Amino acid sequence: MIRFGKAIKIIGFLISITASNFVHADLRYNITDLGSAYWNSIAINNLGQVAGGVAPNASQSIFHAFVRDTNGQIFDFGTLGGPNSIAFGINDAGQVTGWSDKIIDHPNPYIAQHAFIVDANHIMTDLGGNMSFGNAINTSGQVAGTANGGAFITSPTGEMIGLGGLPGLKYSEGYGINDLGQVVGDSWFGSSDISNVFVTDSNGNRSTIGWGHGSDINNLGQITGYSNFVYSSFTHAFITDSDNQMIDLGTLGGNRSEGYSINDSGQVVGQSYTASGSTHAFITDNGVMKDLNDALIENSTGWNFITAKAINNLGQITGYGSFNGLSHGYILTPVSAVPVPAAFWLFTSGLGLLTLKGLRKNKKC
Repeated sequence: MIRFGKAIKIIGFLISITASNFVHADLRYNITDLGSAYWNSIAINNLGQVAGGVAPNASQSIFHAFVRDTNGQIFDFGTLGGPNSIAFGINDAGQVTGWSDKIIDHPNPYIAQHAFIVDANHIMTDLGGNMSFGNAINTSGQVAGTANGGAFITSPTGEMIGLGGLPGLKYSEGYGINDLGQVVGDSWFGSSDISNVFVTDSNGNRSTIGWGHGSDINNLGQITGYSNFVYSSFTHAFITDSDNQMIDLGTLGGNRSEGYSINDSGQVVGQSYTASGSTHAFITDNGVMKDLNDALIENSTGWNFITAKAINNLGQITGYGSFNGLSHGYILTPVSAVPVPAAFWLFTSGLGLLTLKGLRKNKKC
């Protein structure tokens, strides 16, 4: 029997999926230039708030975690006492997670990285752990990340809960989390130097789905990341179908691509090499990878979009590139969108026939 609280959570995210279930009529965007100081723009929530790393001085020798609100106001969160911090995730309540340098009190003081959470009042709280990193945060304020060499999720009261002590497990990292508390990330076993993509159910039970890196998971349980199982040292971005089988998203003509973020409509963003060897940001449209530099963006003269780091349920994208030769952060906002029936391309199309069946692993871990 599903508990009442969990049922409410499920209903809530299904409503949000229905509300956001659209594709862009022509995949055209307006651009907001975040400037050269905010080039490390990594996360965006459904309100259009962006978080990442900002250089608080002109030399850009250090960086601080920041959030940019919908009015364009920038909030520098500072650090936990060390020189640097950076934000990796933001939810719709404005809570932010990432990591910060912290000076450890010791006979020989040293700097270590600690995961943090920032509340809606911009107060940074240390989540603890040794060499810990907060990589993603869901609507409930649960953080997924890595601490002490293992993946973790935080409890409702903010304590880190480890996601594994599994037979043969050497190391693991948590990178994405959805609103049901499912976590995706990487695991290494034994002496292998190749990572397995893992995903948990809402109770924390883990399974692996193949070799590679798991970057993000949406509220339907679709995962994106990149895999080198078939392509040796060359990774390709992937998306999973309803059976957690990896589907190759290809490249923009080069030999490598990486998927970083996925929204509830199944759109994936990331970066790919082109045939000329350049790195370009991409978005997928019904499973087809498209170059964000191919005249998709209004008033983009002087821009080279290098990577797309995150996409929200409205189709807004954030990332960084170069503008007139300088590194700049950006927000892309769709010009228009049209509704589509409540089904996603991956679950209804025949593209599942292209699944890289060899990537799937049925073992529990």
